[in-house]
Amino acid sequence: MKMPFVFLVVLLVILVAASVVEQVAGTAAALTWGYTAPWTLVLWGLTAVSGGVAVWRSRRHTAAATRCLHGALLVILAGALATHLGGEDGELSLARQSAPTDRYLTDGRHVRHLPFSVRAIDFGTVRRADGAGAADYFTLLEVHHGDGRRDTLRIAMNRIGHVGTWRLYQTALSPAVTTLTLRHDPVGTTLTYAGYLLLGLSMAAFFFSRRTMWRRHWQALSGSVAAARRPLTVLLLAVLPLLSAAGTPTAAAMEDTATAAAIAEEVQPQGAERLYHSVRPRPWVGGVMAVAGMVLTAVALRRGMRRRQTATWRRVTATMLGASAAYVGLTLSLRGYVAGYFPMSNGYETQQAMALLCLLAPRAVWRRVPLLAPLGMVAGGLALLVSALAHGQAGIGTLPPVLSSPLLSVHVTLVMCAYALLALIVCCAAIALTSRRQGAYLAHVEMVLLVPALFLLAAGILTGALWADISWGRYWGWDPKEVWALVTLLVYALPLHGRQLPAFRRPLFLHAYLLAAFVAVLMTWAGVNLLMGGLHSYA
Repeated sequence: MKMPFVFLVVLLVILVAASVVEQVAGTAAALTWGYTAPWTLVLWGLTAVSGGVAVWRSRRHTAAATRCLHGALLVILAGALATHLGGEDGELSLARQSAPTDRYLTDGRHVRHLPFSVRAIDFGTVRRADGAGAADYFTLLEVHHGDGRRDTLRIAMNRIGHVGTWRLYQTALSPAVTTLTLRHDPVGTTLTYAGYLLLGLSMAAFFFSRRTMWRRHWQALSGSVAAARRPLTVLLLAVLPLLSAAGTPTAAAMEDTATAAAIAEEVQPQGAERLYHSVRPRPWVGGVMAVAGMVLTAVALRRGMRRRQTATWRRVTATMLGASAAYVGLTLSLRGYVAGYFPMSNGYETQQAMALLCLLAPRAVWRRVPLLAPLGMVAGGLALLVSALAHGQAGIGTLPPVLSSPLLSVHVTLVMCAYALLALIVCCAAIALTSRRQGAYLAHVEMVLLVPALFLLAAGILTGALWADISWGRYWGWDPKEVWALVTLLVYALPLHGRQLPAFRRPLFLHAYLLAAFVAVLMTWAGVNLLMGGLHSYA
């Protein structure tokens, strides 16, 4: 039963090592010796087969949703294998008004032929209304089919061109030449997307299932069987404020203050920008917020987490938590209003969004777990402090064409919600290691938060894969940010298998593991940008 996890740990080591090799020897070496090496493919196969056998053997002890969830992962791996073995891709460069051609290059040197011909009628840049930069890049093609038919096809950033089962993407543009990426992978893409759909449905069904470890942890935490019968309701109450807070540029402030929208409406853009720069978070704001959270946490710990906190403590905590969230939400709303786009396009903005989500995350369940409220202030204050210290991206710029997609808000919001919950988990783990009396109680808290955090991260990765397929021509390309997001997902998936890995049933081991696991979050969120770069270097 432990063999799937042995293979998985070896795969994690290979993924981490390959990401380092890529920085030293280049992407080709990382692919050849790491990501797509024969031994790596064999390990993925062994993990899938042994995992499938383990799930089948334990089918009587696991919920149907759990079995479907693991089945979805097998379908996704099958799709990835089909893409690796049977997918075709290449590049096609065209001059304006050139003769039709069916020739394209694979690996930059091998010539292959399309089942149709194309020529570029026109291509160029769509400028923004204010002339501040490019709003989009486009190519207008004329497609010549084998039966003599001719069609016109317009391709742009985040807008795929389809010719039969072939897909064409805008890749590069110069005054004289447009470059397109070609992709032909009907089997692999279909399998992978079917796996994504099954995984999403399985994660939703998981919270309706009665025979899950997550439900048992919630029941132990709530101390009430009746409350344990409503885990899905509690989960939605915990997650929906996070999603609504980041769903639109102004929703975050409206969550905590009714004046944010009025301010945005009444102030002209220039005045709003001046107002934003006058009230945007400074380092001391995050520091004060974190220190206040630490003081409130110390008071709660001294009284005891299982005991009902005093009315004064609750009022002070609720007031400070709400005021902090309102302030961060207002500044994000002003930034989004002035910029005219969803304010999560770079590291500075996502760090502030992380601060807001950490402040909002405890609000639905803090009456049941009071400690989460001051811990949210600690995590949110530290995130705000880090963002305020990074002045490089504090200015408001234009949104790059590749980010001009509705999937930006969905993808980033899901990932940031997951990170906010993981930040609360690591705070609980740190406290548990210094206060052994609360270890068992905090273990239940951590496991209750871990499942939605992991599911939100998985959903964020899936929406990111969909967006990458639309924008870059492939749903997975071993970019460093993608690799480390996968590493983080797998690292946090291990504690959910306490039946097969008994060590995670020991609170002390669980706390130590979750504390160490947060290194993967930090690496994915910030370390990749600082040390590795890649296509997500703007994030």
